[in-house]
This record gives sequence, C-alpha cells and structure tokens, in this order.
Amino acid sequence: LTYYGGFLTAVGFALWYLRRHRLPFFRVADLAAYGIPLGLFWGRIGCFFNGCCFGKITLGKLGVVFLRGGAVWRHQLEAGLVASSAAAPHPVHPTQLYLAGLDLLIFVFCYFVARPRKRADGEVFAWFLVLYAVARSLIELWRDDDRGLLLGAISTSQLISAPLLVLGVVLLWRLRRRA
Repeated sequence: LTYYGGFLTAVGFALWYLRRHRLPFFRVADLAAYGIPLGLFWGRIGCFFNGCCFGKITLGKLGVVFLRGGAVWRHQLEAGLVASSAAAPHPVHPTQLYLAGLDLLIFVFCYFVARPRKRADGEVFAWFLVLYAVARSLIELWRDDDRGLLLGAISTSQLISAPLLVLGVVLLWRLRRRA
C-alpha cells in the first residue's frame, strides 16, 4: 500500500485497459509521466503533515521536530533514543519535503524539457522512470521509518527502483535509436 505498489498495479491495469481499447501505451504513458510526479509532490506534502516517511536524526539546520506522540516520537521511544514518554523527539531530516522538492523538479523536467524535445512516444515516461528511481533511491538513504530493509541496508523502494531505472535507460536508448 505504498507508492511503488500502486504504481506497478496502475501500470498493469493500464496495459490491460489500453490494449482492450486499442490505445497507444507510450503516448498515454507520456501524459502520465508529468502528472505522476506532480501528484507525488502533493502526496509527500501530506506525508510531512502526517509525520510519516520521516528521516534520520539530524543536528543540521534542516532538522524538523515532530509532535510528541507521533510516528517519529514512537519510533525514537521504541529505539531507546528518547529517554521517557515525556521527552520530545529529536529533530529528523524532513525526507518528505526533500522528495517533494525532487518530485516537483521531475515534473518541471518532464513537462518543460523532455516533452517538447521528445522524438518518440514513451521518452517522457522513460525519463520519469529514470529520474524518480534515482531520486527515490537517494532519499531512502536518509529515511529512518520502518520500510522493509533487506540485508540491513537496502529498502524495498531501492530494490524496486533498480529495475525501473534499468527499464527507463533501456527505453530511452531504444526509443531514441528507433527515432
């Protein structure tokens, strides 16, 4: 029930729907390629207000202190980082805002740079795949919420980002070569 789960399910449904109605997949995918990061921008703002998807403790100027009783406080209390239930949580990286900013940049790139310069349908979607996979993998380095770590260091999102990054690069290469 996270973004990548929804994205993969939506792509599967879109493949079925577009094939059934004989619509061009890559043309429709290009339309979604700048709509998705714009929606993700607003979704990450919601994550910030909700206090989920938070980052690791930081002493930097960008650190944000969430309310006592919230997800950050519970996480830090369970980890023994907060001395008592009366103590406030430590400041954390606002990874939700970091990713929101990157999502907005991906939207701007896909809409104002990739879309007008595309040579073939599917290029904007491929750029979205590449840029989002890189952005998400980088932000995961600063996240501290429970998100399913594998081998103690790789998150589920990073694991899913790797093949999507490869798919995006291969798509860009093939589409440009064909054009």
